[in-house]
Amino acid sequence: MDNTRYDVVIIGGGAAGLSAATTLSRALRSVLVIDSGAPRNAPATGVHGYLSRDGVSPGELLSIGRSEVLSYGAKIIDGESVSARRTTDGFEVILETRAGSPDGACW
Repeated sequence: MDNTRYDVVIIGGGAAGLSAATTLSRALRSVLVIDSGAPRNAPATGVHGYLSRDGVSPGELLSIGRSEVLSYGAKIIDGESVSARRTTDGFEVILETRAGSPDGACW
């Protein structure tokens, strides 16, 4: 079980989650993004109406976003959250168990 503390845990590594992670990382917050790797817009042929990225494929947009987030020091992990709860020290996020990952990893 990983008990690393972060200022912010973002559940979902789509465009909105990565945008939030970039902004918070730029503000010198420690950020963890948990992403299951199943974007809802995967079947789309392109992203439209997104400043400076009109027509880019959803996968390319996420790749660009992930690179930017990582360049500011945030951490991105593959996973799916199954619960989150308030604790006396903040919040705890529990991930589903996956092959090759620690049982019930939490942050």
